[in-house]
Amino acid sequence: MQQKINWMRFIIFGISILLMFSCKRAIDYHIKLKYIYVNQTDYNITYSPGYWNDKCNLMPNDSVIINQISDGGDRNTDPLSLGDPFLRPDIIYYNNILCYTQRLRTDPGPGNINDYTIKTIKNNDFEYRYVFTKAFAARADTCR
Repeated sequence: MQQKINWMRFIIFGISILLMFSCKRAIDYHIKLKYIYVNQTDYNITYSPGYWNDKCNLMPNDSVIINQISDGGDRNTDPLSLGDPFLRPDIIYYNNILCYTQRLRTDPGPGNINDYTIKTIKNNDFEYRYVFTKAFAARADTCR
């Protein structure tokens, strides 16, 4: 009887080990994103729309920080593959007098990920910085 109990323990232990190593789990990596928008102009900048807010207001020579945590990344996510938090078209208002419309992701502006300074803090932790400059504001036209 004792021998039968010992064999049962080994069989249960063996089956447990087999199940542990044969099961593959899908791992969902979190991605931490920090977007920093800096206004280096003398204009009050309003832009809309965005994933994180209906409208964002940026006072002259001020900045805003938006933090996001996303699911579905890889072990080593490429920061350029994530994109920006803007929808299309982006309309940027300068004192509600001047307007700049960014229609495509390839147009200059906050909707173009290549216009950001990207800093990798650590694996899947990124900081994106966009600066509204006076030179960029000069591209804006009078709003209609």
